[in-house]
Amino acid sequence: EGHPMSDATTHLLLPYILYSAAAAMAYGMMFIWADTAVDRNILGWEVPVTWIGVADGIFTILGVMLASRIWVELGKRGREPADFTKIIIGYVGVGAAYLLIAAAATMPVVPMILWISFFLIMDFSFGWAEPPTQSLISRDSPPSVNAMMMATMKASSMPAYFFVGWLG
Repeated sequence: EGHPMSDATTHLLLPYILYSAAAAMAYGMMFIWADTAVDRNILGWEVPVTWIGVADGIFTILGVMLASRIWVELGKRGREPADFTKIIIGYVGVGAAYLLIAAAATMPVVPMILWISFFLIMDFSFGWAEPPTQSLISRDSPPSVNAMMMATMKASSMPAYFFVGWLG
């Protein structure tokens, strides 16, 4: 009969694939789009498109640190959100980032601050979505299949990339 997937894992898979697809678009198509649609000039110097990857990495680290700090502070007051609530907050943040950039895309030329704001919101949302997802899976999966469940979660980015490729 084998080991059934934990309830948390089965409820996380499809939303996580969609979340991963949104992230994949941010780190692929956003760079291509910014090459022609974003004003990357600062004081007469054009910022290379790839430099946003540096800011993205810093924002991700800061986003995870900030989310963890918020949870500790809320936990001291007995108000730390449940893991699924944290994930929902993260997913809503990803949606908000895309709403921001969709509005910005209606401009003839997008100011760099809006492009960077998109990544700032995405990366801070990552801090709310990714750690609780991993926590739920590692905590709720049966010990005998825990590593397989974590690998399944990480492998779920594959259909996300196929989906983004199909959209492209």
